[in-house]
Amino acid sequence: KNKNNIACIGLGAGNVLSSTLGGIGGCGLLPQTILNIKSGGRTSISGFSYATALILCTVVAAPLIGMIPRAAIGGLMLVVAYNTIQWKETQTIIGEATTVTTSGEKSEIDNDSITNISSAAQANAIALVVSSIICYKGEYGIGVLLGAIICAIGKSLDDEEN
Repeated sequence: KNKNNIACIGLGAGNVLSSTLGGIGGCGLLPQTILNIKSGGRTSISGFSYATALILCTVVAAPLIGMIPRAAIGGLMLVVAYNTIQWKETQTIIGEATTVTTSGEKSEIDNDSITNISSAAQANAIALVVSSIICYKGEYGIGVLLGAIICAIGKSLDDEEN
C-alpha cells in the first residue's frame, strides 16, 4: 500500500509540474500497468525502465517518431485500446444482467422476470454502458467516477434487498 501512495503522490506532483510548465497533466499508469503485467514485470525496475524508455523516445527519438504516419499511430492506439478492455469481465457483466436465476435454474429475461435480476448486476451493466459512452466522448475522469457511483448504488440496493 505504501508504494501505491508514493506512486500517486509522484503522479500528482508530476501533473502539477506539467501544468505549471504549460503541459497537460494525465495518467500513464493504466497502459504502463497493462504493459508490465503482459510482459511479466512485477517490480519497480519495470516502472523505471518504462519511464526511461518514454523519456528517451520523447527527447532523443522525437524526430524519428515525428516521421511515423498518423494513420499508423492511430492503428497502434486502436490495438492498445482493444487490448485494454477486459473482455471476460465485460462478458460476465452482460451475462449477469441478461440472465435471471429462479430456484437455481437460469433462464433468459422476459418481461415478468426482470425484477428478479439483482440490483448490482443491473447497475454494473448500466455503469458499463454509461462509462463507455462518457469516456468515448472525452470525459474519462467523469466517466469512471459516474461508473463507480452507479456500481456503488447498485451494490447498496442489492445489500438492502438481501
